Amino acid sequence: MSPSLRRILRIASLAAAGLGTLFWLGGLVAAFTVPSARADGFHMLGAVLVTLYWVVLVLPALVLALRDRWPPVSALFGALAMAVATDVVFPWLPWGLCPDRAHGFVIACPRPCCSSRVLPQRPPFEAGPRHGR
Repeated sequence: MSPSLRRILRIASLAAAGLGTLFWLGGLVAAFTVPSARADGFHMLGAVLVTLYWVVLVLPALVLALRDRWPPVSALFGALAMAVATDVVFPWLPWGLCPDRAHGFVIACPRPCCSSRVLPQRPPFEAGPRHGR
C-alpha cells in the first residue's frame, strides 16, 4: 500500500472516529438529561446502546488509526460507524429488507417507507371474576 493512500485512510478513520465519539457523547447527554418525571429506566437503554456503538465500531477505528495498523480495516470501521450514526439522525439504511426469519414472522418496521407485515396482536384482556374473593 502506498504511503499516500495509507495516510488518507488514516485521516479518514481519525475523522470518522472523532465524529463517532461526538455522536456517542451526544447520545449520553440526551440519555442523562431526561427529566426525572419521565425517567422510567428506558432512557438508560439508550445510554447502553450508544456505548455499545462506541465500543464496537468507533473504538476499533480509533485504536487502529492511532496505531497506524490495518488502514483499510480501520477505514471500514469508521465508515460503518458513520453509516449507523447518520442513519439514527436521518434514516436512510434499508432495514426493512432484513426480515427476522428466526421465528417465522416478519417484524413490523416503524418507518412508513417499509412494507413489512404487522405482527398478529394478542386478544384484549378480558376481565373476569376474581378468584379468592
